[in-house]
Amino acid sequence: MPFLEQRRRTFPAQSPGFLIRLPLPVDHLRRFRRNGALVWSVLFLIGVLVGQQAASDTTLDPTLIGGMSGRTWSRIGALALAGLCLPLRTHALLWSVVLLAGMAAGFLNPADFAEVPAVTAPDPWSPSRKVEFEGPGAVRVTGWPTPATGSGWRAPAVLLGLACVDSGATPTHPEGLDGLLLWGEGPPPAPGELLTGRLRLRPPRPASYPGGFSDRQYLAGRGLCWRGAFTAPPDSLVLALPGAPGLVLGWTGRVRAAVLKEIGRLFPEPEAGLIGAVLLGFKTPDSREASAPFTGLGLAHLFSLSGLHVGIILGILLIPAKALAWGPGARMTPAAVALPLYLVLTGAPASVVRASALGLLALSGPWTGSKPRGLHLLGLVFWGNVLWMPDLLFDTGFRLSFLAAGGILAAHEITGGFRTAGNTVLKGLAGGLGVTLAAQWFTLPLIAESFGQLNLWSPLANLVAVPLFGGTVWISILALILEGAVPWLTGALSAYAVLAWRIQRLLIGGAAQLGGSGLVGMQAPGPLQSGAWLILTFLGLWVLKRARALGRIPTAFLIALVLVTGVAVFGEWGLLRARPEGPEAWQFDVDQGDCALLRFPDGWTCLIDTGGMSGWGEGMESRFVRDVDPFLRRMGISRIDLLVLTHGHLDHTAGTRDLLDKWTVESWIAGGGSREDVPTDVLGAPPMEQGADTVLHRWEDWVLEQVTGPLDATPDDNENDRSVVLELRKGGRGMMLWMGDLETGGEEKLLARSALGSGAAVLKAGHHGSDTSSGREFLDRLGPRLVLVSCGVGNRYRHPSHGPFLCRADTVPLVRTDLHGGIHFRWNSRGDLAWRSHHGPRGNIPAP
Repeated sequence: MPFLEQRRRTFPAQSPGFLIRLPLPVDHLRRFRRNGALVWSVLFLIGVLVGQQAASDTTLDPTLIGGMSGRTWSRIGALALAGLCLPLRTHALLWSVVLLAGMAAGFLNPADFAEVPAVTAPDPWSPSRKVEFEGPGAVRVTGWPTPATGSGWRAPAVLLGLACVDSGATPTHPEGLDGLLLWGEGPPPAPGELLTGRLRLRPPRPASYPGGFSDRQYLAGRGLCWRGAFTAPPDSLVLALPGAPGLVLGWTGRVRAAVLKEIGRLFPEPEAGLIGAVLLGFKTPDSREASAPFTGLGLAHLFSLSGLHVGIILGILLIPAKALAWGPGARMTPAAVALPLYLVLTGAPASVVRASALGLLALSGPWTGSKPRGLHLLGLVFWGNVLWMPDLLFDTGFRLSFLAAGGILAAHEITGGFRTAGNTVLKGLAGGLGVTLAAQWFTLPLIAESFGQLNLWSPLANLVAVPLFGGTVWISILALILEGAVPWLTGALSAYAVLAWRIQRLLIGGAAQLGGSGLVGMQAPGPLQSGAWLILTFLGLWVLKRARALGRIPTAFLIALVLVTGVAVFGEWGLLRARPEGPEAWQFDVDQGDCALLRFPDGWTCLIDTGGMSGWGEGMESRFVRDVDPFLRRMGISRIDLLVLTHGHLDHTAGTRDLLDKWTVESWIAGGGSREDVPTDVLGAPPMEQGADTVLHRWEDWVLEQVTGPLDATPDDNENDRSVVLELRKGGRGMMLWMGDLETGGEEKLLARSALGSGAAVLKAGHHGSDTSSGREFLDRLGPRLVLVSCGVGNRYRHPSHGPFLCRADTVPLVRTDLHGGIHFRWNSRGDLAWRSHHGPRGNIPAP
């Protein structure tokens, strides 16, 4: 996270919106004024979420929303809080402004980079390439660097200048003070250092499917515009911050380096990497790998800088202060010095900013003679963050941090500190579960949107792991503090800490394997799910308040209610999900490769190919692991009923072993030489060897048919023409045709035996849209109304090379994974098709 000043440029929109005056009773308005910051936070965040949802579900031009950027709308909403000093009769209008400003900010922010596409092509049929700007440039590092793969490093920076050649790809070029995430090799720089050299900048890419990783949003939440890298080591490296800022950064840099060095000396790997990640946010590839088992059980927050770590620091400071009976002012002084320094040492992540500000405000309450109210202070901190850096609104960590803290504080206040009946042990367990469940429920929509799955064992895992983790961190910190003063005690503490870390890793690793059955897939929530969650949240808080009034809070009942309700609302087959009327298909964006999924309403699934690799060389993983596997889990798919490998090229089969390692595959078809890529000892069954016109699955009047199969190939066919071809049909009418890499030779055989029936409305073009496939006679006979091409950005084969797809003297519309991301096809009971790409065109095709 950058903590020096920089600018995330936004692009202009036009025309102002209108305000709505909401009539509210006067007593409610008075209550809102007393809790102004909290009410503002809730209304503004709801507005942002509604605006984002509207932006993803509409084709409305964002420039029609207002004459300002999303960042400006955020600050307008923040400044509206000053209107609380106005008469009560104006407050309904005030809260309307806040809500509408949040909606405008949420709607406009995803469009801020619409004029800077990450990928471009000269026309709809030509090969694509990445948009980039290269030339001599200068940047200033604005945050702490972190290790990247190999000997590289990454750090936030601000662009001071770039003399780039005009690529002609986009009207918007990098400008001075734009923020970027910089990658480099060699010794990592310190914040404030100036780097010069030949620089290459690229805009970030959006997600390729709903809920997938969006590099665009990842950078936007940190106030950054571009990804940048030096093509060679920087030519010069000088300190560009004289005076007090330079002295502070120089001192904190030396402290940070000394702490990391001491951690490396006292603790072996991977424990040293884990401690560095926990204390300073210094994450290495090894520490990420070591903490991976924690993620599966919902414990990833332990290795993200959060309120837990700030609480440990406050504990270290306040324990001696309390023992010495210091007054409020004396207690606050060391915290006021230590927490800002800790912010700088850790790079000022949003969670640490939130926890530090909340802690300082709480400590200042007794000093100023006021009683701190947790929720009100949290709203005040949220308001300050938005005013300081509006882009934080779109940082997932920022949202998770505030929603979790808000849930814990709200439940704590309403239940009177999670007080329940029973003995001390039961009260402690109930309190721990209450904290976990409150945080989990309040973050549930964001978990569904960002991660797509939830482990039902997570509350119990947190109940056990958090105290053990906190104790281990305490021991590790004490070992670092006592180093040099009491050597023998330091050695004992470090040994105990290493043992505790290893025991936790062993327990979590085993629990992660056993707890895999508790994973529940969750799709990104729509308006209905989000609205239901909001209503249930207020209803649940009211029930807790009533339960407290009755003197008893049924903990076990609440645990079951939270879990069941969460799954019922956000699960793949939740109560609010619309049931599919017909089959659905997804074409995944797996770069230069091929992978598609077909699912029928009865739950039967067919995976067509498994994609290629994410790169070449040691350590590379398949695109199936990166993109397809998370999507399948998000959709709640537990098995693959039929795997079809169309032929034996690596860009279609590279993810097969990864699929078989994690998923149950009931049956499979191997076309061409792909059988050699499948470990039959893992499957335990030979492939299906049917020939042409074999029905693979039937649901009502829908069928999936194998047009050509492994038995139809001849020794004279090349590998591409040995591809398995599949067709989805309804009542004898062709709905969609998957061609594998079939070329014109194979197409001629299909025409010769009249295998195409009544044609197909959608054609998944053969061989990635190459000019060796989709011949004119074939297209005229098929009569497609939409052509789909799966290909990679800037691929070495120059795909697609077909040019316009002409059918009966008319150009067929084209949608591509490299330009438009993943594509979703959904048929209704009549055979009408609604299709949409994730960040491109969408449309409807009536039943043939």
